[in-house]
Amino acid sequence: MNLSFQDPFRIGDIPEGVEDYLMDSLGSKANCLKFNRRGTLLAVGNQSGTISIWDFITKSIVRLFASHKQSINSLSWTRDGQRLLSGSSDGSIILWDINNSSIIYKLDFDSSISCAQLHPRNGDICLVSLQSSPPLLIHLPTNNMTPINVMGDLELNSTSPPLQQQSNNNNNTSSSNTSTSTTSTTNQTDQQTSTNEIIASYSWKGDHIVVGDSKGNLLFYNSTTQHKKNYQQDSTRSSTKLPLERVVKVSSGSAAIKEIEFSRDGKYMLVNATDKVIRLYSLEAFAVVREYHDSVNRAQWKKCCFSNNSEYLVAGMQHKSMHSIFCWSVSGGLVKDLEGPKEGFQFICWHPLRPMLLTISLTGIIYIWSTIYTDTWSAFAPDFTELEENEEYRELEDEFDAKDSDDESTATTTTDQTTTGNGIIGGKGGGGSRSARQRQQIIEQDDVDIETIAPIPEFSSDEEEEINSYCVHNTLKVVYGLTRGRVSMICFENN
Repeated sequence: MNLSFQDPFRIGDIPEGVEDYLMDSLGSKANCLKFNRRGTLLAVGNQSGTISIWDFITKSIVRLFASHKQSINSLSWTRDGQRLLSGSSDGSIILWDINNSSIIYKLDFDSSISCAQLHPRNGDICLVSLQSSPPLLIHLPTNNMTPINVMGDLELNSTSPPLQQQSNNNNNTSSSNTSTSTTSTTNQTDQQTSTNEIIASYSWKGDHIVVGDSKGNLLFYNSTTQHKKNYQQDSTRSSTKLPLERVVKVSSGSAAIKEIEFSRDGKYMLVNATDKVIRLYSLEAFAVVREYHDSVNRAQWKKCCFSNNSEYLVAGMQHKSMHSIFCWSVSGGLVKDLEGPKEGFQFICWHPLRPMLLTISLTGIIYIWSTIYTDTWSAFAPDFTELEENEEYRELEDEFDAKDSDDESTATTTTDQTTTGNGIIGGKGGGGSRSARQRQQIIEQDDVDIETIAPIPEFSSDEEEEINSYCVHNTLKVVYGLTRGRVSMICFENN
């Protein structure tokens, strides 16, 4: 499919309504979902602990994984689409081999997994967010774990001048007072904050780790040094500390961070907090660009994400009986308000390449939102006119009568001979010269290049893998049955 032919003027790049829905034949309720990099495969984590791999083109299930005992909370693909990482409420993470339907690595923890994410460029490293423990940076082949000490870094940041916020740089006295009060407050609530959920996420290229705590703090860690170090062949926890680059306070209150999302171009970051506000941050200036909230209902936001072209952001309202989705422009205000079925909203995801949304309701049904295209027949026939009502058509007497070919050729020759005054040679020579001139114009036209493969702007970088690496390979063995030297039966067996 050539993406340049799909609405080149970016008209209609926002979904408008529900086109279709996906539902497992076994009646499994979906809890989360994730596309691979090209959008051909869709991984769906169910509440029963199973994982369904859908072929999004044929809308059929091609793989089914069953090893978790409780609901799937997080899914993450490798860059080549060959492996999938899943995190469950039973406290386990599993790295799956998609082609072989086998388990590569499995780790168990004492608390539930809220988010498990693979490194965008290295499939052997993952970032795990636990509900009652600090986030862990895990090297799967060696089982080496590096905990991210958020509370300790905040205490050091409150007493370290270079990493203080830059909002009160004009008043040195107020800045120092704020640091002192923050230190005392942190020491008093150390045990209480350690039990709260902390969200961690990789940046789009994986060079940074952003951690959000329950006090509204965003901590930016540099993860390049940790990924370059040599892991030892043991399962002990690493004592290497990630370098903290900066700390950003989301709001003046203590709004907890619920979700962190990054745009595909790596310029923006979405932060969803418990104060019912979604903030758009610029990663170049590390400042809030815009804030989005529902001024009518004043409800919490359940889930948010960016569009495939990083021009829009969508969010779903947390409600038991409303499936409302709001779409804003990164450079402006509200673009569209989508109303779905009378069911609660749970999850949302944008297709990597197409203007298409996938949402999950509280009943576990996956709804597919897409644009509604109208048929414009006038683009193919300029004389075509659409009628609002049927009209009676009266056929002329000789409108569809067949004409003799000899009469047409005689009339054409007579017409050519009478046009000699216009500088055109009459007779058969004139027709021949006119045809030659038309052929010359066709030859002089620009040749269409069908060999050069142009880069797809929807992808984030030029590091493209082979197309075959994004397909689920099913090998078939052909068995022939011979009867008296002739083929009488052909059977296909799936290996």
